[in-house]
Amino acid sequence: MTGQNAERYYRPVVTPEEILIVLGLQFIFFQRRGLHSIDDQFNQLPESGAKFPISKKRYTAIMGCLTADFEQLATLLRDSWQNAVNPGTEFAVDETMYAFTGRAPDCPKRYIPRKPHRNGLLTYAAAFKTAHGPFVFDVRPDWVFNRALNSRAALRDIVKSWTWAANFHVIVDAGFSGEQEHHLLADLGCKFTASINQGHKKWLVDLLKQYCEREEHIAVADAFGLVWSFARDTLEDAEHFVVSNAFRRSVKRAREEAINSEQVKNLAKVGIRGLNQIADKFGLASQLNEFSQATHIAQAINLLVPEVEITPGGASSSNAAIAGDQPQEQGDDLEKKTVKQLQEIARGLRLKVAGQSKPELVTRIRLARTITANERSATKEALQQGRKKEGRALHNKYKQVFNSIDHHDAKWYDIQNHHDIHHWKAKFVMSLLISGVVNASVIYSHFEVRQFKPFCYDLGAALIWE
Repeated sequence: MTGQNAERYYRPVVTPEEILIVLGLQFIFFQRRGLHSIDDQFNQLPESGAKFPISKKRYTAIMGCLTADFEQLATLLRDSWQNAVNPGTEFAVDETMYAFTGRAPDCPKRYIPRKPHRNGLLTYAAAFKTAHGPFVFDVRPDWVFNRALNSRAALRDIVKSWTWAANFHVIVDAGFSGEQEHHLLADLGCKFTASINQGHKKWLVDLLKQYCEREEHIAVADAFGLVWSFARDTLEDAEHFVVSNAFRRSVKRAREEAINSEQVKNLAKVGIRGLNQIADKFGLASQLNEFSQATHIAQAINLLVPEVEITPGGASSSNAAIAGDQPQEQGDDLEKKTVKQLQEIARGLRLKVAGQSKPELVTRIRLARTITANERSATKEALQQGRKKEGRALHNKYKQVFNSIDHHDAKWYDIQNHHDIHHWKAKFVMSLLISGVVNASVIYSHFEVRQFKPFCYDLGAALIWE
């Protein structure tokens, strides 16, 4: 567009007032779903007869170029939301997917197959429940096209930015799980309950499955104070595997070293020059060689691992001891044996061999060799009793808290108007602002109970005409 119309409708600056008007129009357009096009929306005035403060062409221009510094926008939203509430001590972190179908060379559209809306603009959100709905208090937009935001990094950033009570409890799903993620969360000084990808602890899942019947929950505690629980749900025909540091009797937490003896050997490979730089940062004295310096650094780092008093989470569990990770037996020659040879050894130990890969056979044999008959008998008895304990409380806590984000997303989708936004930056800005409207409705209902949609209609009118 050129000439007078370009100057009139495509002014280079979008004002804050115009952004509020455009936000309000999203709710007015949703309320008038019988009008199928933007032209119809602007050609037909509201019943009150009030005119829209911007034209259809200006609206289209704004929705075609609206953008933001998304890091700054997220910070502004986070600060305003956190200043409005005191969230208590329990919250969930999950992905929120804003459905989006547009295409552009720089569009950071993501795909998550387990989400109801699989394609869209992604943000990691933290929320807690209130008496009148979910409240999101932190967001981390995944907005860079060629550099997806790592989910576990986003989780740790959210936990580290927690500003309220020290004794807090975060609940996350398997999308954030990793081999060491539970230790990384514990290092931040929080309680956590996390759904875990079964592949990360397959040997333990296989063990618990043997003793967990339908509609049952079974829990075991490891040497580091973590409780691992497996559940089978007949109604949903589903299995659930979770880990938590919040569901044991009050104990002093025994923490796994951040750098173990095997990792010290790898650290020593950095070389004396690099190790000396690290030592200087810690204020450590120089050592004679690489291995001594690496050991000295590891000792200093391990001292930083906090020992925190764990208060009871309301669940008792089996006290069956399990290894923190897959068992290792130093000095054996199992890795050098063929699968057939390993199968013969496994049969001698009365282990299952069908369908087992070589690494799985090695792990099972090492585990069997390290457990005495008495220990095996005691563990079996503990496992059989475990499913009768209150391990169900761990899974109930997960279900009770984790769906906070799902409830927020349901409200967000409940108010989406039927006119698509094709420019991804405008869509992202509007989506984040509408998440703020969900929060506003929750806060408002604590003073005067309102249904969500009528709240949005009234807010839309206020943003446009007041």
